[in-house]
Amino acid sequence: MKKKVLSLLLVGMMAISMFAACGSKDEPETKEPEVKDEKDDPKDLADKYFVYGYTAEGYGDYVYYFHFYEEDPVLGAVFYAGFVNNGANFAGTYEVVEEEREYTCFTDREACVDDSVDPITDKAPYTIIFYDFNGAELDRCGYDGKVLYNDMETLTGVGGGEMMYNLDTDAPDKSKFASTYEGEMGVPYLDMVSVDDETCTVTLNHNMTYSDMMDIMTEGTWSKKENSDGSAEYTLTPDDGDPATVKVAADGTTATYVAADGSESSLKVLVEAKLVATYRSEQFDVPSQGIKGEAIIYLYSDGSAVFSVNLVDWNMEKEYSTGTYTGSDGNYSIEIDGTTYTAAGGSIPFKYDISGFCNIDTTLNEVTE
Repeated sequence: MKKKVLSLLLVGMMAISMFAACGSKDEPETKEPEVKDEKDDPKDLADKYFVYGYTAEGYGDYVYYFHFYEEDPVLGAVFYAGFVNNGANFAGTYEVVEEEREYTCFTDREACVDDSVDPITDKAPYTIIFYDFNGAELDRCGYDGKVLYNDMETLTGVGGGEMMYNLDTDAPDKSKFASTYEGEMGVPYLDMVSVDDETCTVTLNHNMTYSDMMDIMTEGTWSKKENSDGSAEYTLTPDDGDPATVKVAADGTTATYVAADGSESSLKVLVEAKLVATYRSEQFDVPSQGIKGEAIIYLYSDGSAVFSVNLVDWNMEKEYSTGTYTGSDGNYSIEIDGTTYTAAGGSIPFKYDISGFCNIDTTLNEVTE
């Protein structure tokens, strides 16, 4: 699973974008829960939920939230972010630092869809830093003990950006959002596949659950034991039946699966590709929709390239195509849909026709920040 928004904002979500994005004024607001407990250490997020939700008339409720776990001796301090009713999700680790951070957010849905209302810009006393399970920073946002100010570009979902997420003091069981919290999806912490059969997989999730497809589909919970040589042993305890074991080598790239009957299979660990470079255009007109867009190309360490468009007025990014690239150090040959684009000197001349949507003719410049 690649670390990027565009891989999670699926094409199917376009069907709700006009209702989830800040552009329609017909959605009634569902008020957020108020903070009741002032005694907690604001830097302690363990077992807390921060939520934003609204009702789109005729389409139902939409809920966006962050769930922070107690620190685990194996995974560390884990977070889960579920957007659009868990339709898009992230997980990793986090830390809270006493460092001011400026934010720009709307207070609620009503303000978001009102063209006469601007988002509030201010500073929060704390910063939450989010990481993937490999330790790479995903994003960061402001926080004040009561409100998580989500103006992040990476950790967001359609309609959930530039919003204030309030502490839900009734979470999880007594909250009006309890059913959404119960639907929290397992996000892979470790993915493995058989070297002999790619349909045979083992996935360990952020919430200590797993799915085992080495034989028949098996689910349960997992635990980890670290060895002195750097290797690790994972015990997979099924909901019904005898446990299996996965032994991961010290280099983290290979593993051995030991079934309950003692039979062994070789696995390879799927390693997440790293972002190598990002190229982004200036804003351009999308006449068919009356909005602004930005063309973006991402290059990854596995040699893959992804082309997406940031739909600025809809506050969403949509993936349009994938390809491959060769080269290094700012000089790349990128192939997307049979066309080769050359990156040199920090820029890419780019033409791409999205039928029925827009004809892009622009220059993408390397993002260096």
